[in-house]
Amino acid sequence: ELSELCCTNPVIAAHAVVKKEIVSCDEQSSVVYGVTANTAVEQGLYMIDVGYGTATFLNATNVTRSTVGPNGLAYDPVNERLYYCDYDNKVDDTTTLYFWKQGVGQVIAGSLLKDNLGNDIENVAAAAFYNGKYYFIAGDVSGPNTKTDDLYEVTLDSSTGMMIGQPTKITDISGNTHGWTFHGDMAIKDGIIYAIGLNWVNPDRSNDYEFIKVGVDGSNPSIQNLPYQHSQQIAFGSDGKLIGHDFSNGKFYELSTVDGSKLHEYALPAPKKYYTDLASGKLCVPKYKTETAWGQGTRFVEKGNWGMYFDYDLSDCYSGCEPETQGGLLTGAAITKLEAQNYWLGIISIISVVALAIVAIHGLQGRNNTKRRR
Repeated sequence: ELSELCCTNPVIAAHAVVKKEIVSCDEQSSVVYGVTANTAVEQGLYMIDVGYGTATFLNATNVTRSTVGPNGLAYDPVNERLYYCDYDNKVDDTTTLYFWKQGVGQVIAGSLLKDNLGNDIENVAAAAFYNGKYYFIAGDVSGPNTKTDDLYEVTLDSSTGMMIGQPTKITDISGNTHGWTFHGDMAIKDGIIYAIGLNWVNPDRSNDYEFIKVGVDGSNPSIQNLPYQHSQQIAFGSDGKLIGHDFSNGKFYELSTVDGSKLHEYALPAPKKYYTDLASGKLCVPKYKTETAWGQGTRFVEKGNWGMYFDYDLSDCYSGCEPETQGGLLTGAAITKLEAQNYWLGIISIISVVALAIVAIHGLQGRNNTKRRR
């Protein structure tokens, strides 16, 4: 209704977006974690950035029961715990799960010797962390019944890091038609397990390295031969790429999640180390950051939004509260009055935005001055 425009106090809400930017991830960085063998110089846990070619020592593990352990490395990104286990359970029939956390040290989280049904579990070499649980595929290079396709999960207490109950067997990945020793490793992303293992069961693929994919619930398994025939320790970097490490030469690669093939070779991280296992780093997710300025006035709501508005009286823009009409048509005088109202509305809106921009600029300058004084 035209009459609603006359002699009103319109609400003017002016909002200036001062700054909007994406706080992106470092595209070069790709962080994983590794553990070196007990025979290594400066043995222990490392944070490795394969993108920048650096390896940072974190802590010694003091797990000395095997020359090829510790193994079964997995990282809890929420609670910042690195899990690992001793490797050779033929010494005293124990397979112990540990974790290390900065400021806490090394803690025994529980035993992986038997599952929840009391069945023996062979050595744990291939492991990964996902959604609050520790997953592993059991296997060993010697001993009876050690060539397995058995997938297990271990529930962990988020507050303490300790095991809750015993490992639970999820499935036989290949229905026992394949068995891995386990020369390789596993990593998890979006509920899918990616693994590399040496198959010793299937006569058609005896002594072949294979690339395995399966859901953490044991669904949709797929197995194919690797295009190369040697072991890889694998993990997802903080950039989401699948990273492979060749223990025999210390090299790192970006691997395909389709078939495990090598897509790219990274420069050797310094210092050069040979890692018995890798664990995935915390995935970096880009964030959006905005800085805004609002006019000083009345809040739209008391909580949840700091936007404000103010009233402006336009009753003096023209005389009379009803547009003048003749024969149902606006007269020239009425049109002039409405044009005047629109003109002042436009001027006021422009002034509001300019004023807010000036306030925002002064605010940012003040913030920068404060930073310099610090």
